[in-house]
Amino acid sequence: MSRYLRATGLFAVFALIVTPGWSASHLWELNELFSSPDGTIQYIELYNPIAANETSLATKWIKSNLNMSADFGFNLPPDSTTDKYLLIATSGFASLPGAPQPDVIIGSDFFETGGDEIHYWTYPNFPWTMLTFGPGDLPTDDVHSMNRDLNSECATPTNFAGDRLPPTDASGLVVGKLVPNGSRLSLSWNDCLGSGDHHIVHGVPSDLGGTYVLSGSTCDVGCSPYNWTSGVPAPASGAWVWFLVLADDDSTTEGSWGTDSNGGERIGAGPGGSSGVCSITAKNASTACGP
Repeated sequence: MSRYLRATGLFAVFALIVTPGWSASHLWELNELFSSPDGTIQYIELYNPIAANETSLATKWIKSNLNMSADFGFNLPPDSTTDKYLLIATSGFASLPGAPQPDVIIGSDFFETGGDEIHYWTYPNFPWTMLTFGPGDLPTDDVHSMNRDLNSECATPTNFAGDRLPPTDASGLVVGKLVPNGSRLSLSWNDCLGSGDHHIVHGVPSDLGGTYVLSGSTCDVGCSPYNWTSGVPAPASGAWVWFLVLADDDSTTEGSWGTDSNGGERIGAGPGGSSGVCSITAKNASTACGP
């Protein structure tokens, strides 16, 4: 065997040995920020869309311009990070009923609600590892969060295990007409952290009974308020329709349908008494929107 062939063979063996052990941590993106008005309930969410081995976090950190800093102090299992989240949150957040366990605990007022700069350890080498926002960018209504594009959205805190806050109920619904014939409606309701998204279900009076049969639905309506401009049911002359705004966790679980005249939970025709629409496969009727 020639020296060249022997060297090539050794290189191939070496490559097979070291490649499976390769890992990094620089492709986590600053994805979502949330804060209560007083800063006691805050979270920072990181997201990794495509990389499987972004696991080496033991010596890495995250910090704000307030000179607040937190170390991760752990590594993740190999080949485990594709389409995963990391949740960095205050103890006030962790104490919320049903809250997902933060992957890292930080102190209150970790970042300034009126404007700050969040750095993940690779800053300034990669643009996705820094998030800068100014006055008025971060919502503090206990409902919405801010994404990395500085847009407001329904808060959906998610940890590495994939856990999210369970959906709370949608109560206090107020309906108004956007046009005189009622083909477009304005909707508002009481909202709170834990209602990651909402959807609307509707039916006709003959569908009311022990199990609610649906005539239609509108998915992904977000948080209150919402202008319902497409898919509004049109009752026949002299007839009426019913609809419900249902909270969901922006995934597969929806919240309570409210109670019927006997005090029992209203039941849909989907799995577990859910609606079975908008990718919903389960219901969690145990939570309610707090004050």
